[in-house]
Amino acid sequence: MRIIFIRHGETETNVKRKTHFTGDDIGLTAKGIRQIEQTLSVLRGNKIEKVYCSPEKRAEQSARIIVDGLHLSLEILDGLKERNWGNWNGKPWNEIKNKLDKMCLEERYNFIPPQGESWKQMEERLKNDLKTITSGKEKCVCIVTHAGVLRGLMPILKNEELSISLKYDFENGSVTLFDYEYGKFKEIVVNDISHCKSI
Repeated sequence: MRIIFIRHGETETNVKRKTHFTGDDIGLTAKGIRQIEQTLSVLRGNKIEKVYCSPEKRAEQSARIIVDGLHLSLEILDGLKERNWGNWNGKPWNEIKNKLDKMCLEERYNFIPPQGESWKQMEERLKNDLKTITSGKEKCVCIVTHAGVLRGLMPILKNEELSISLKYDFENGSVTLFDYEYGKFKEIVVNDISHCKSI
């Protein structure tokens, strides 16, 4: 199975470098729409059979552009939503990062923001949805989700230490591609935005 991960298009919250509130109604900017439209050129080169997405508006809006453009079906999976930062939602990412950087990796992995969820809890739901997706009969699927989700997926997909997650900063509209066979994932490309150079 080939799995093509897409980070949703740009939002005004992204432009401000802030975190989204869980379940907010913020949609894509005009640039964000163009970013996702540009992914169609990449996606058409693969025989995608189904699209999955996070329930967050920005991800679903991005996914709708893809399914409309490629005439595919869409399934929304709750486990693909962005990490819930609880009372930290809406804060600038740098402010959150400064607090997290003071923790060792194990503390960071288990830390639960007030009214939010930990990295570990996010990882558990991601594993569950990934298992659901990879147990399907499709040969190629697309998953539209979030930067934090993609960072959280990297140690799982690459079968490496948690610390590799911190090396990634996924761009809006980026394409990340892995092949899945016999229970293992093989990296093809990560965080590719070459299709967006004209935007």
